[in-house]
Amino acid sequence: MPGDKFPGPDGFTSEFFKEACPVIGEDVTVAVQSFFQKGFLPKGVNSTILALIPKKRRQR
Repeated sequence: MPGDKFPGPDGFTSEFFKEACPVIGEDVTVAVQSFFQKGFLPKGVNSTILALIPKKRRQR
């Protein structure tokens, strides 16, 4: 995933996660493994931002 893409709902880009992996990697791994073992996702983890972008009307 390119590091310069728009950040997700948490405000972090993929570049952040790539650079911070040595610090947060183990915690993220434990969280993902916990999800697959228990089937529970903490509130706010599975959220998204939806932005409606109006189309400009074309001149005919």
